[in-house]
Amino acid sequence: MNTGVPFQNVPWFKKENIQNNMDYVPQNDDIIIASYPRTGTNWLRNIVLQITSKGMSFPYFPSFNDCFYREVSFMEMIEPEAIGKMKGLRIYKNHYPYDMVQKNRKSKVLYIYRNPEDTLVSCYHFFQSFRKE
Repeated sequence: MNTGVPFQNVPWFKKENIQNNMDYVPQNDDIIIASYPRTGTNWLRNIVLQITSKGMSFPYFPSFNDCFYREVSFMEMIEPEAIGKMKGLRIYKNHYPYDMVQKNRKSKVLYIYRNPEDTLVSCYHFFQSFRKE
């Protein structure tokens, strides 16, 4: 197994969270969306959230987008203790390589693969949006 820390230099990912969460073993009902960045992670988590909620609205969130970010946790950005405290259906996403995703035979792991050329173009445009003029 590769023991490096993926994407540790991305400013909004915390290296400590990445290292600690890579050891997280999913519970039986967990759904984990794993992918390389810019391969359709948000698109797939939207589909998963709609399927698991059976299309219901979330009245306690001001917008679906707010629900999107609170109901589907990004493992690189949350403390390991927060994962253990979540109740009910737990959906997580991460950008760990497939061989670094801990498995549980009863949990669901959805791994996204996208054409590398398309991914590279998407990454280029994404990071260009952060350039200062």
